[in-house]
Amino acid sequence: MAGRSGERGCMISTGLLASHPDHHELADELAARRRAMADRFAQYLEHWLPPADAGDMAVFLCTVLQGLAVHARDETGVGKLSAVAAIACAGVLCSVKSCR
Repeated sequence: MAGRSGERGCMISTGLLASHPDHHELADELAARRRAMADRFAQYLEHWLPPADAGDMAVFLCTVLQGLAVHARDETGVGKLSAVAAIACAGVLCSVKSCR
C-alpha cells in the first residue's frame, strides 16, 4: 500500500495472535510487522517527543488502533469507536504539549 509520499503504508494486523505451533513462522512475521508499525510511529513522533516518550506513545497508538480494529470487527458502533479515538487523540496532544 503506498502512502501519499510514496512510502509504504501501515496495516493493522491482529492476525495469528494465537495459533498452532506449526504456524509460528507466519505468526512471527505478523508480530514483526506490528513492531515495525510501532517503530515507524515512533520515528514520526520523535519530531515532537523525546525518543523514549515517542516509543511509548507509538506502542500506545498501536494498542488503541488494534483494539479499535477488533471492536469494529465485533460491530461496535461508530459513535463509540469515534469516542475512543477522540480520547486517544486528546492523550497524544496532551503529551506533546507537556513535552514542549
